[in-house]
Amino acid sequence: MQKLFNFCVRLSAAISLPTILLTLSIPIRPAAAENEFSVCVNELIDRGVPAQQAGVACSDALIPKELSECVSKIRQETPIKPEEALRACYRVRRPVDLANCVVDIHAEVLSASTSQANKSETSAKTNKNETSQITTPEPPSETEEPGGIEPTESPTKTDAEESPSLVALDSCRRSLLPGRHSECVIALAKNVPNTSPVTAMATCLSAEDFPRELFPAFTNN
Repeated sequence: MQKLFNFCVRLSAAISLPTILLTLSIPIRPAAAENEFSVCVNELIDRGVPAQQAGVACSDALIPKELSECVSKIRQETPIKPEEALRACYRVRRPVDLANCVVDIHAEVLSASTSQANKSETSAKTNKNETSQITTPEPPSETEEPGGIEPTESPTKTDAEESPSLVALDSCRRSLLPGRHSECVIALAKNVPNTSPVTAMATCLSAEDFPRELFPAFTNN
C-alpha cells in the first residue's frame, strides 16, 4: 500500500512539474506596460495635446496606441498643430495609414515645394539688395538711436507653411486608401507639368470618389 502511495505521488509530481516550470518561465510584466490607454494619453500629452482632450480621445479610441502613434508621426514630421492632427486621427479607422499618407506627401512634395519657394524668395531679395546698394544711402535721422530696431522673431510654422499640410491632412483623411492616395499625389506633383501639390491632392481625391467621370464611355448601362 505504501509503495502504491509513493508511486502515485511521484507520478503526480512528474506530470505537474512541466506545467509549473512553464508557468514560472512566463515573464511577468508590470500592469502599466500593458495599459495602452496610459501609453496613448501620455504620448498625446507629450506631443502638445491638452490632458483633458487626450483623455477623452484615448478612452474612445478603438486602438489607443494607434491613435497616439498617428498624432506623434504627424507632429514629428510636419508643422501641423497637435489639435489638428488629433482631430483627423480620431476620425479614421486606420490612423497609422493616415499618418503615413500625410508624412509621405509632406516629405516628398510639400517640403521640396517650400524649399524651392524659399530659394526663389531669397534670390529675389538678393537682387533687390544689390540694386539698392547702387543708390546713395540717406544719412540716418538724428532722432534715430543706434540699435533701436529690434530684430523680429523668425517665423516657425507660419500659416503659409501649415496650409498645404492641412490640405494633405484633410485629403488623406477623406481617402479610402491613404497609401494609394499619397502615391498618386506624389506622382502627379512630380511628373505632371504645372501641377501644384494642392491640385494633385484634389485630382487624386476626386478620381477616387468619381472614377467614371474620367472615362464616361466605359460606364455600365
